[in-house]
Amino acid sequence: SQRDQINTGHTQYQLRHFIKPSHSIDITTTAYRNSFSRNWYKLDKVFAGDDGGSTSIAALLADPERHASAYDIITGAVDSGDDALNVKANNREYYSRGIQSILGMRFDQETVRHEVEVGLRYHRDEEDRFQWQDQYAMTDGTMKLTTAGTPGTESNRISQATAWAAFLQYRITIGRLALTPGIRYEDIHLQRNDYGKNDPQRSGDALKLQSNMVSTFIPGLGVNYRFTKAISSFVGVHKGFSPPGFREGAMPEESMNYEIGGRYQQGRDNIQLVFFMNNYSNLLGVDLAAGGGTGSGDLFNGGAVDVHGMELSARHDLLRTAGPQNITVPLRLAYTYTDAVFRSDFESDFGDWGEVRSGDDLPYVAHHQFSIGSGVETGSWGIDFSLRYVGRMRTQAGSGQIPEGEGTDAQLVLDGVLDYQLTGAARIFLAMRNITDQTYVVARRPAGARPGLPRTMLLGLQMSF
Repeated sequence: SQRDQINTGHTQYQLRHFIKPSHSIDITTTAYRNSFSRNWYKLDKVFAGDDGGSTSIAALLADPERHASAYDIITGAVDSGDDALNVKANNREYYSRGIQSILGMRFDQETVRHEVEVGLRYHRDEEDRFQWQDQYAMTDGTMKLTTAGTPGTESNRISQATAWAAFLQYRITIGRLALTPGIRYEDIHLQRNDYGKNDPQRSGDALKLQSNMVSTFIPGLGVNYRFTKAISSFVGVHKGFSPPGFREGAMPEESMNYEIGGRYQQGRDNIQLVFFMNNYSNLLGVDLAAGGGTGSGDLFNGGAVDVHGMELSARHDLLRTAGPQNITVPLRLAYTYTDAVFRSDFESDFGDWGEVRSGDDLPYVAHHQFSIGSGVETGSWGIDFSLRYVGRMRTQAGSGQIPEGEGTDAQLVLDGVLDYQLTGAARIFLAMRNITDQTYVVARRPAGARPGLPRTMLLGLQMSF
């Protein structure tokens, strides 16, 4: 709408200390803090008619004919009364901070190499929601403020998480064989203080507290075997985990993830083929405003899900010259096939899922993705182009042919970038996304069909010192 706008601010600090008391021992310690604030100010509802009822933007754009009165207001075809347009200020602040230290040790025997990493991390993060709603009228095609909202009278809560994590990883190399077992421990304490819409001063008169604690061990194992200097294979088995959040009944997200593949790397050629399978005992979905939900951030159970597929990537230098310019002409190819299906029946309030039956496809997972790219690289300048294809995806769980209005468009997008080394410390680049300015649907949430990025140019300067 005319008043829609998002303002963001981000600061990041990181301090790293490295010490190597001997040739076989090193310790890396990192302290960090990230702060991010944003106010996503956007049209949320339209009040049209004498009954005082409202129409959400998602419902309005999904069926404009059914909500003709509201549609006429937002397009400026008719004037409205006061407070007809509800604009929500999704105002939030986030921060994360912590410190971690990793001890690395390496020692060799005659034909055996041992590498050990031990790490410990303390982490804390917070989300502060302090939102409100403003009301507008539509007059002669222009939105005019009629009632200003009070900050803190919409979503008004603070969510926090404190976590301790520790891991141990041991890599042993015996000739051509390398084994890497590891284990991670997570202890997470979650807390939410909801002050309610009637306490913008946060006095705590109607404070609602929610908390949750979860701890888990997360093991994994990687195996790598090198047949020759150019050919190797790998196998991985790892557990996946994500905490359940605050919503009553939500369970942790847990999965077992498997991969097997091979690599060929010699001279100008690099090829990798990997097959993967992820078995979720419970997949979590998130209620986000950006996904067409209420924006509560609550997590929803998705039950058992199986994801499997393969990925092939290859690189070949068509030309490589020696000398000061060191010219290369790399050719890159990548293809990914993914099949992701639900393995249980359930009904969910989460909009992308709804009524799910075993065998339904997950939404927003493309079966086919492909990219090809090439360019010219030298010591002082480079130019590169890439062509990306993403197949059509479901926007709502289901099976069989994708119904009209429940899918994205297949997309074929051309990107390019040109960069030049100005000095030893400065490099300038010019990038163009979607050079041919293709128009395609990438999502249907929030509020109906969403277009992909139009032709976009980026000019930047990178400096290192």
